[in-house]
Amino acid sequence: MACISCTRIEGLYEGQHDMLYNQTFNLDQVAFASEGIKDARQTMSALKSANKELRGMMTTVKIQDIDKSGYMAS
Repeated sequence: MACISCTRIEGLYEGQHDMLYNQTFNLDQVAFASEGIKDARQTMSALKSANKELRGMMTTVKIQDIDKSGYMAS
C-alpha cells in the first residue's frame, strides 16, 4: 500500500516538474521575443535618423554640380 502511495506522489512531482519546466521555457521564449522587439525598435530608430540626415544632405547637393564635375562619367 505504501509503495502505491509513493508511486502516486512521484508521478505528481514529475507532473509538476514538467509543468514548471514548460513555464520556464515559455518565459524564456517571451524574453527572447522581447529582446528581438527592442532590437528592431533600435534599428528602426537608427534608420529613421540616418534617413533624416541623408535627406538633409541631399538638399545641399545639386545634381548639376555632380554632372559638371564628371564624377558620374563612365
